[in-house]
Amino acid sequence: MANIFDIREMLMMAVKEEQTGYSFYNFLSQNAKGEKVKRLAEQLAGVEKYHEKLFQDLLDAFPDFQPTQGYPGEYQAYLFALMEGRIFPEENKAALMIEAAKDDLSAINIALIFERSTLLFFQEVANFVPKEKPEVAKIVEQIINEEKEHLIDLFRVKKEIYA
Repeated sequence: MANIFDIREMLMMAVKEEQTGYSFYNFLSQNAKGEKVKRLAEQLAGVEKYHEKLFQDLLDAFPDFQPTQGYPGEYQAYLFALMEGRIFPEENKAALMIEAAKDDLSAINIALIFERSTLLFFQEVANFVPKEKPEVAKIVEQIINEEKEHLIDLFRVKKEIYA
């Protein structure tokens, strides 16, 4: 495969991750049985919306990317493969997962899996930020720190549920 990677790809994936993360947490907030989980899900849904805007603004700031392709359609196939491995599921699948969760604790455990994967994804995004774009690196680092906070908040609520 030709070297066809560009930061825009990661930013497009980040926008999509935040959109589906919002859908997941929004659905969880509407279906949570306990007030703590409901409030946390509402908070995390709001943060996901905020992150979506940050990534979309970054994406808009980068010029269009024209990939080098080894064969026609290679780039589209590559993007499709990347997006198929998305961390948060599509909105309808998120709804099914929350409905399948037998209780709030199960839903929190699902969210923890997604958040760990999201954190790893954004740490990879940070590796691809061009050195001449320190303002982008700063925003990605901010989001990484916020993703860490998501994990801390989820573990805190999980501990409270167990208590």
